Amino acid sequence: MDPLDSSRYFSDPAVAAMVDDIQRGKLARVQQHLAAGINPNAPGISGFRPIHFVFAASDAAVLKALLAGGADPKAKLDNGNTPLHFAVRMPNPDFTAVLLASGADPNARGENDKPVIHEALSSHAPEILRLLARAGADLNVVWGYETPLCAAIIIFQWPMAATLLDLNADLAYRDRAGKTAVDRFCERANRVPPNPANSSGIIQLFAAFRARGIQPPCAALEQKFK
Repeated sequence: MDPLDSSRYFSDPAVAAMVDDIQRGKLARVQQHLAAGINPNAPGISGFRPIHFVFAASDAAVLKALLAGGADPKAKLDNGNTPLHFAVRMPNPDFTAVLLASGADPNARGENDKPVIHEALSSHAPEILRLLARAGADLNVVWGYETPLCAAIIIFQWPMAATLLDLNADLAYRDRAGKTAVDRFCERANRVPPNPANSSGIIQLFAAFRARGIQPPCAALEQKFK
């Protein structure tokens, strides 16, 4: 993620300077700003706070420093997005783990009422789903007429779907078309080519369904991906 022009978000030059250092992952300089009394919860446009810019950094060290300095882990933008909504999009699960340990709400809803766990599907990081589950996230919350499991299958996120199955996500839910997760899986498996990415993920999902006692009706398709 490329750094943003912090002066467009914060009118106070001191806060903008700290946000520049946050985005560049300059831990020592961020600690100096905090020690000098710069407010880690200083308000910017559209509800932005300094913590919302930490995800441009390569690791979670600066996030830890901000939280230790009093940053609010639940700070919401005007659209409702929390720091956790940003963190769960990142492939590095450390950001998510740090926020959850600091009291972030795993069931927070953000822009367009989107739950954190649905946001997490774009991370391609199954460990983030496990972290959310351990923190008490609702694995079956419906958004856009789909549960996280159905949504993961629809967008071809095979490892994420398999992880949700391992976490005991609901298999009985039917979406507005009357389709279950198994139905959606068979539809998608029938559409995709047997390339390495699809093959490994689909074989994993067949196994995950069977581990839950479900034999997908499209079991004959499995040979296509072996």
